[in-house]
Amino acid sequence: MARKSASALDRLLPASSRRHEGDRLAATSLSRETTSDKTARLEALLREQRRVAVAFSGGVDSTLLLKLAQDQLPPGDVLALTAVSPSMPAEDRETAATLAAMIGVRHVMIETDEVEDER
Repeated sequence: MARKSASALDRLLPASSRRHEGDRLAATSLSRETTSDKTARLEALLREQRRVAVAFSGGVDSTLLLKLAQDQLPPGDVLALTAVSPSMPAEDRETAATLAAMIGVRHVMIETDEVEDER
């Protein structure tokens, strides 16, 4: 069986910390890597992209990813996308908008109506 081409996840995880079982990827030793090693790999992966859109909530994880993407790509090549619905507190929307502006990326808020969907 021919091995599939490396996915972004495969390139992000070091060979020593993964094993393939069919299509499943099992991380086995990520704790041996330093945070700076992981950050360097993520930055390299971001640099490979032409443009990046980040699903941006304004939380710690998406803010870190947005900032790293902005640092690695040319100005204007990073977009923050926030899904806004009646269930999202106004304070969270304001926080996301403020953080995106501080980082210096274009921020688009997309209105969703999941509470209107009867499914």
